[in-house]
Amino acid sequence: MAARDLSGRTLGAFVLHERVDEVGPLAVYRGKQRLLKRDLIVKVLHRQCDDDARELFLREARLCIGSA
Repeated sequence: MAARDLSGRTLGAFVLHERVDEVGPLAVYRGKQRLLKRDLIVKVLHRQCDDDARELFLREARLCIGSA
């Protein structure tokens, strides 16, 4: 499922530099958190994903921030 490339776009506090991979319903970007000036990886869920993919994405996000 090829989604449009968001390279160069800003999503909230994050600037997406380049798409490095596309895995199932996710696009993976190399980016930067502007305020803290740190490099990071940003995963973006495609709009046309099913409920299972959305729940998995949210579960992983919760684990990353420690509120699972």
